[in-house]
Amino acid sequence: MIAAAALVAVAACGSDETPGTNAAARPDSSAGEVAQYALMKNNIGWLTDSNVVALATQVNADALGMARLEAQVWSREPFRVFATSIIRDHARLQFALDSVASLRRLPSQMPAVAPEMKAPYDSVLNTQIGLPLQERESQFLDMVIKEHQRSIVDFSALAGNASDPDLRGVLATRAVLMEQTHVAQARMLSDAIARADSARQDSLKARAERRARR
Repeated sequence: MIAAAALVAVAACGSDETPGTNAAARPDSSAGEVAQYALMKNNIGWLTDSNVVALATQVNADALGMARLEAQVWSREPFRVFATSIIRDHARLQFALDSVASLRRLPSQMPAVAPEMKAPYDSVLNTQIGLPLQERESQFLDMVIKEHQRSIVDFSALAGNASDPDLRGVLATRAVLMEQTHVAQARMLSDAIARADSARQDSLKARAERRARR
């Protein structure tokens, strides 16, 4: 991952605890609801580890929506750098998921709940596709935060439903920590850009005042 400090530096030029498996039953503070499949592992326990592998792969891809869109067309270099780092991190997570699935012989099997789980990510992406570049980029970091706050809840819920300890570990630690880091980086980048823009505006204002006094 690109360090948050590096992102701040790029911007100038142009912590939460990791949820445990109990986080699956907590409300999604960003959406005001419990993840729709968070409590699937009930007395019947019908959500299998193969289902978890498939859903985790789907979440990992869907949480890339804004980063992929930004990586295609951009006007602000810090956003391109951040989007590229997100895409790279998710590729590494997918490799880890595939490795666990192969080691534990867990074929990916998509359960019926997959479309419901995908819908919130599609909703976020669809609000941005087709927007003028300047308008989309003005919302980019907020949308990244929204996507990744959702994926933190989703990965935590899947970890709570996983039986295999290695699969649960990848989701509860690596995946959740990755997404928490992305949220923190997005917030730091937003603050850095806001400070840089404010300083630029102050400089322009001071220059205009000096000219007016001449």
